[in-house]
Amino acid sequence: MITQLIEKGKFALDKHRFPSYNNTVQCSDNKYHLESETMAEGTARERRHARTKQAILDAAQQIIAERGTEGLSMREIAQRIEYSPSGLYEYFRGKDEIIQGLCDEGFDRLAERIRYRIATEHTPIQRLIASGVAYLEFATQHREQYMLMFNTISDMHLSLEEIGGNSAYGLLKQAVQECIDAHEFKVHEHYGQEEMSYQLWALMHGIAMLRLTLFNNESADFDTFNRQILKEATENLRSS
Repeated sequence: MITQLIEKGKFALDKHRFPSYNNTVQCSDNKYHLESETMAEGTARERRHARTKQAILDAAQQIIAERGTEGLSMREIAQRIEYSPSGLYEYFRGKDEIIQGLCDEGFDRLAERIRYRIATEHTPIQRLIASGVAYLEFATQHREQYMLMFNTISDMHLSLEEIGGNSAYGLLKQAVQECIDAHEFKVHEHYGQEEMSYQLWALMHGIAMLRLTLFNNESADFDTFNRQILKEATENLRSS
């Protein structure tokens, strides 16, 4: 009631008449400012931490592109971002964790590329082909990161379930399931969504690795080749 009267301007609070209320207001006000300052400082620290962490990853990516993983060192990263080598350990436990961070970032970007590509397609088959095109675009445009991603994941011994979800493979599985639900693909007793997804992923990864290694210096129209191969692969699943 007192608070309402104050807000309406009908009652002048007398600190002598209501000392306990006045102290409560002052304490609450001080607490609010302290909490606000703490939150602001925490947010600023978090932003600085995130910026520095990203700078470390960007520098590591640049070094790997220039010299490979063998040329990556904490000292070299620190020199690139003008930071003390010991200070890097506040963000990463070592070189291996930085490489893992780059791989995680790469898989996130790959998944985001696929989501962007399939967003404008209208049919399940179109979305499936678009996901393959996006996959191959990412591999050719981010060669070093793609190679790093799959060289590292081979040491992690992950199951298909562990790399599903919202990952690139998870998005591929979703696209295949959409084709099955739309009766575009026919499921057999021993050949369903998992097998179809694995087949298409193996195809895309095989094309990507050939393009990045054996055919790295070729000038053929691989984009057209890739799209045609993906279309033929989906046609084979349709008629099987």
